[in-house]
Amino acid sequence: MAQFFCSLMAFLLICLPGISEEVIVRAPSGDYFSIEIDPTQPFHEVAEQIGHTFSSEGYVFDCGAHYCGPNSSREYWREVTSKEKEDIRYILTTLATNGWVDLMNKQSALEKVGDRIDHLHPLRFLMTVFTDEELKGCVHAIRDRNRIWKEFFGPMTKTMDGESDRNNMKKEFVQDFAKKVRVDAHLLIPQVQSRQWNELMDTLLKQLPRQGNPERYGQ
Repeated sequence: MAQFFCSLMAFLLICLPGISEEVIVRAPSGDYFSIEIDPTQPFHEVAEQIGHTFSSEGYVFDCGAHYCGPNSSREYWREVTSKEKEDIRYILTTLATNGWVDLMNKQSALEKVGDRIDHLHPLRFLMTVFTDEELKGCVHAIRDRNRIWKEFFGPMTKTMDGESDRNNMKKEFVQDFAKKVRVDAHLLIPQVQSRQWNELMDTLLKQLPRQGNPERYGQ
C-alpha cells in the first residue's frame, strides 16, 4: 500500500500540474481512490497514465472510462456506455457508406475513435451491433465490401484470439451473448471454442438479417 501511495504522489506531482478536477478510481480489489487531474488534458491520456502508474491490471473509472493494461482482459460483464455506442455507430456508418478514398482521408479519425473503444469485450461489441437495426444493416453492407471488411474484421479476429488466449471467451459469456442477440447458443459455442471467427460472423449475419430497407447501405 505504501508503494501505491508513493506512485500516486509521483503521478500527481510530475504528470498532473495544475490539478483541479476529481476522478474516482476503483482498483480490481474493489478499493476506491480519489485523485485530482488537469481538466485540460484529454481524459483517455489521463486514464492511460493512471493505468501505467498504478498497475498492469485494469482500473475502472466511475466517470465511465476504462483502462486495460497490457496484461489485463476485457471485461465481458461491463456494459457498453452511450458514448461508446456513439463511437461504434460512427465507425460502422463510416465504413458502410464511404468509398475507399474517403476512408483513407478519415483514417486518423477512425483510428482515434477505435482506440476509445478498444477496451470493449468483443462479444459486447458484437452485441451492440446485432441488437441495433441500423448497425446491423451497416455490418451487412461492410461484409459485401471485401477490402473494407478485411480492414474491419482482421483486427477483431486478433482481439478475439487474444481474449481466447486469456480464457476470456467463456461458454457462459457466449450463452449470455446468444440470449441477448436471440441466436441459438448451440450454433455459436462450438465456433467460439474452436476460434472459427469467420464462421461465427457468417452465422450472425445469416441468423440476424438486416431489416427495413436492404438497400440503405448498399453500394
